[in-house]
Amino acid sequence: MDDTIIDIGDTVVCDFCNLDYTDSDESGGVLIGSFAVCPRCAPDAIRNAEKYHEPVDAVCPPHKSFKQWVLDMRGGDNTIRISFS
Repeated sequence: MDDTIIDIGDTVVCDFCNLDYTDSDESGGVLIGSFAVCPRCAPDAIRNAEKYHEPVDAVCPPHKSFKQWVLDMRGGDNTIRISFS
């Protein structure tokens, strides 16, 4: 199996709608599982999580941008791994 590792730097996009937050200071959003959900998608995502009894694992603090919150959660690891089998 071969892996390709790509460093995406400080790029931040919503895992639901793919809207790019790299240059945004907008606050809000939630973490559901491993999905970073942007401020715009968060209300529907929370409603669906509640409907299906799924946990919302974290909520972006109101004083922090969605971008910075996601970068903080990454802990400096800004890479994605693509595995080929």
